[in-house]
Amino acid sequence: MNQHRVVEPNQLVGRTELIAWVNGAIGVTIERIEQCSNGAIYIQLLDSVHPGRVPLARVKFNAALEYEFLANYKILQSVFTRIGIDKHIDVQKLTKGRYQDNLEFLQWLRGYVDSQRTLETNAYDGTRRRVTAVIRNCIANNSSAHLNLGSVTSALPTWAQEGVTVALIKECVAAVKDGMAQQSKGAQRTNVGNAQYNGIKRNDDGSGSTVVSRTASSDSLQTVRHGQVVNISAPNDKKRRVMGSVGAKAVGTFSRTSTADTHIKDADSATQVDHSSVNKTVDTVTNELERSETIASDKSAEDMASKQAELNKQLEALLETHKERIEKLNSILQERERNITDLKQQLDRQKEQVENLKKQLGQAQAEKQVSKMSKDFYYNKLRKIEIQCQKSQTGQCEVSKLFDIMYATDNVV
Repeated sequence: MNQHRVVEPNQLVGRTELIAWVNGAIGVTIERIEQCSNGAIYIQLLDSVHPGRVPLARVKFNAALEYEFLANYKILQSVFTRIGIDKHIDVQKLTKGRYQDNLEFLQWLRGYVDSQRTLETNAYDGTRRRVTAVIRNCIANNSSAHLNLGSVTSALPTWAQEGVTVALIKECVAAVKDGMAQQSKGAQRTNVGNAQYNGIKRNDDGSGSTVVSRTASSDSLQTVRHGQVVNISAPNDKKRRVMGSVGAKAVGTFSRTSTADTHIKDADSATQVDHSSVNKTVDTVTNELERSETIASDKSAEDMASKQAELNKQLEALLETHKERIEKLNSILQERERNITDLKQQLDRQKEQVENLKKQLGQAQAEKQVSKMSKDFYYNKLRKIEIQCQKSQTGQCEVSKLFDIMYATDNVV
């Protein structure tokens, strides 16, 4: 059983820790789990532990539409199949950008990546891998003529543009050029070997027989005529050497091997044309980068001056706007201060009215008390007079006692 099929990591970590791990693993600057929903981050995480087995140049890093999402997840599923991971990918849920679905899948993928990490993959440069993938994609689509810093960054989302510079693009272009040159050399050796293997063998009854055969060495062909050996060197030799005891017969023998030699020349010319086209493409990219950098350096002063003037205009406009706002605020504050002053004056007047009312209330209460005391005083006098009259049995009262009661200053008699 494949060891990848039984790996089912279940390491649950928090959102912040998971985002920090992704940013450190592949050199991105995501801030939300939902930014992984287009599938590009999942694919590059697998590339970080399985270099060379993930077609990163086919990945749409800035995928924003549904069909682009589906293309990325198709690549992800093919990588799972290639490296032997037996796990179902719920594309419908992941492409909807839901937080919980992408969080669970990213947690699982983190466990898998950590379990496959080695000393070699620890030095993974995610930014360089993305730039190289974009360059390879541009060359494959014949759009390398416009390859520059702007075109590379436009093929990447904002969270994947950190660290992308002109110098890095040049290094990646040179690396792609070297890789294509190595592939061309390998293809050249393969074509030469095939041409030698397909050498023509011709025999007759013995009169002037010629045999073309592939020798044990892959660097030459041998022509045999009546025991005389003619060596035809490989296509990469500048001169062909003819070895034999009889020069005229050797030349005749060499002419009979023209068919085999034609195969070798065709293979060599095809390989050289392919190599030349690759070099022209990569040289065009390099020249475009250098020209764009030169133009940028020439226009830097003018751009800085124009930008400075534009910034000055913006600052002046902002200052005017702030002045107007400050004047409006000052007028509002002054109006509110006037309102506060008016309210304070009204409050003082109302306080004065309250004091006056309190005084009037006190006077009224005092007058009421005096009236009550006066009423009680005279009522008591009348009551005493009534009592004196009731005591007299003859119906007559002493006048002196009545006067004493009437003119007494208090109620004590």
